[in-house]
Amino acid sequence: MAPDIHDENSAKPSQQNGIITRGVVLGIVSALAYSLANLALRQLSDSGSSGGHGWDLWVTAMKTVPTGVIAWFVVLNRFMRNQPAFPPLRLLPILVVAAVVMQFGGNLSFQIALGFLGLGITVPLVFACLICVGAVAGRIWLGDPVTIQVASAIIVMMAAVILLSAGTVPQNSENGTPMEVGAIVAGICLAAASGSSYGAVGVLIRNFVRAVLSVESMLIVFSTVGVVLLAAGAIALSGWQSIQANTVRDWPLLLAAGSANAIAFFALAYALREMDVNRMNVINASQNAMCAVGAVVLFQEQLSGLAIVGIVLTIAGLLTLGWKKPSAAEDTG
Repeated sequence: MAPDIHDENSAKPSQQNGIITRGVVLGIVSALAYSLANLALRQLSDSGSSGGHGWDLWVTAMKTVPTGVIAWFVVLNRFMRNQPAFPPLRLLPILVVAAVVMQFGGNLSFQIALGFLGLGITVPLVFACLICVGAVAGRIWLGDPVTIQVASAIIVMMAAVILLSAGTVPQNSENGTPMEVGAIVAGICLAAASGSSYGAVGVLIRNFVRAVLSVESMLIVFSTVGVVLLAAGAIALSGWQSIQANTVRDWPLLLAAGSANAIAFFALAYALREMDVNRMNVINASQNAMCAVGAVVLFQEQLSGLAIVGIVLTIAGLLTLGWKKPSAAEDTG
């Protein structure tokens, strides 16, 4: 069972502000860490472009390793102390399927899309689908409320996503020329698949970690399935010698991406124990602005006035989200 579960929808009014505040802090930590991971992944998509999709598979696998190491350490420590540790066998099929969707539909599609579109467009497109799928699935499966406050923040964030996407021009990383239409379409489809996968799995994570599983017991399945299947696919596709040569050269970036991803994933999972999917997704969408700035400063991706307005709207969306107001009972003590 997952201990110490806090849910903003079931908490007393006097507890709601504290729960949401903890969730918001965890969400911001997750967004910052994911942004750092995305910057490293963007560089890896360029440096390993000669390795093809086998390198994309390997990068995605290695990104998962630190998360898995931490999760396995915690779970085994609990097991040694005779505490509930591993997920129930009845949930393993669901978790394995969710892990495949997360790793291949979410992480791998994102990594390949980076090579087609760059960072400035890929991240906003991913979040456009993530927010929409998360809002619908969270409402249907979890009964998460779509309040006026959250709906307003979603609308503002969607407008920011559109402006950021329209204001950033994808470039060919090898010669700086605009990407071909076919590559752009492929990148958009991959980014949409990635965001939809993240949105659907995010709802499943919230459902499980609220009352059924500990965060770590769930993550050992996600990480183990990801590392085994992705690494096996990478070696089969590109061969061990090619993978090894690129890994020796780029191990600092692989370590940075994996470490930042681990911090982000744990922060996200714990935040989803305390706040609904819609609110979490809006907070995490602040990555749009962070990655847009990083795309221009570090990778010379083009950023127009529309994208700058999108960055401003991203900040506005976070401010719109805010915190719930105390009830009248709290005001009167």
